[in-house]
Amino acid sequence: MVIDINNQFRIAGVWLSKDENNGPEIKQRILSFFSENKKKKYVPVIYISGDKDFKWETICLLKHNL
Repeated sequence: MVIDINNQFRIAGVWLSKDENNGPEIKQRILSFFSENKKKKYVPVIYISGDKDFKWETICLLKHNL
């Protein structure tokens, strides 16, 4: 789990791996983290990694955007 606070845009982000997303203790930590940051008027964001090949998907995205 990686926590990323963007003060400029007031975003409180949490990056989770696919395995971390299933743990009940992680969910509780995220909920308390977001409630703390909500009081500061930060937008909560959760990023969860997927199960596809990152390199291949990035190549496809770049080709599509060309």
